[in-house]
Amino acid sequence: HRDLHLSIRRQRQMCIRDSIKIDSFKLRILKTDLSETDLPSNLNREIESWFKDTAEMVNPNEVQIKTIANTLKLTNDDGITSVAIGIEQQRVSKQHSSEFVTLKITSKLLKQNYYYGIKHETIKLILEYLQSVRINIDMPKLLSSEITDIDFCKDVFIPAPEYKELLERIHNVAIPSKLHSKGYNIFNQKDNKGIEFSSRKKATPTNPFFKIYNKYLDSYSSAHSDFFTHYGIETPENLHRIEFTLKNKKHFEKYGLNNTLESFLNLTQPELNSILESITDYHINKKGVEMSDKQDIIELLMEYSIKVGLQSNMDYENIKNTILAPLKSRVTKYRNSKKMDDIYYQLSTMPEIKKQTRINDLMKKLCLA
Repeated sequence: HRDLHLSIRRQRQMCIRDSIKIDSFKLRILKTDLSETDLPSNLNREIESWFKDTAEMVNPNEVQIKTIANTLKLTNDDGITSVAIGIEQQRVSKQHSSEFVTLKITSKLLKQNYYYGIKHETIKLILEYLQSVRINIDMPKLLSSEITDIDFCKDVFIPAPEYKELLERIHNVAIPSKLHSKGYNIFNQKDNKGIEFSSRKKATPTNPFFKIYNKYLDSYSSAHSDFFTHYGIETPENLHRIEFTLKNKKHFEKYGLNNTLESFLNLTQPELNSILESITDYHINKKGVEMSDKQDIIELLMEYSIKVGLQSNMDYENIKNTILAPLKSRVTKYRNSKKMDDIYYQLSTMPEIKKQTRINDLMKKLCLA
């Protein structure tokens, strides 16, 4: 146990990378599969009573319980982190439904190891948290539990100027929609800046949710600052995050996924990147991105040719005529001549062109191109 914590601490900085990890999930376990001793003392009665008549609850002595938004939240650190637990009647087929105990689990339960994400290496820490609030399930039961929705995330380091241009590029190639909960929403607030597509609550396989935002600003927001401060978690200033959601069984089936926790933990990075790429396909005009990439390449080649020619003491007009000579169309020659003139008179902006190339790389890294 101690070695696991030590290993994770050593790897924490290495793990804030551009790999996809589980950020949160909601699971369900048939209530009949749980015994009285699997849950906090009197919790079954407390939950049922609270859900039936919303009576004020008396907290059991051995674990803190708070009632928030029709859910009970179990915590072992005065509410800095918590597990949301409920009892719900859910369908198991068209004709039948059953009673399930549901748990909402987030990577905040990893505490200092938050940025590592929920993986095979950290699921033991999740189980330890559950057991600390008297949810006494074992690892096999946790791994075999059914997932009803799940959020993934990918953290990427992006300097502020490039992030601004990245958002502008995404905005330019985003597919608009006038329908409610579709299309995109740009947010530019003091505590966060980013863009989101669809709605997490109303996401569907054909209208999937994903969001890109500034994780550094988010860590200082009123919703999250207590957690990051309490556990001394430092978020790098240029850290940004893309999140996406698989919302229900139909969404899982679209990607051929089994709905157990273990199957999600077993997903490889290529498989997760393929899912993210499929989700962004619904909202991003990637042909537009590709054309932009090609244009950047053409302009870079022109610039390279001009620089090499000038270094060889060639006259600019001779350089231009040499490059344009193979072109047959007068219109194409004229357009490219104008581009070359712009490049020639703006050679001092070479870092700007390099930055555009990095933006293209970021678009590909985030599966947006």
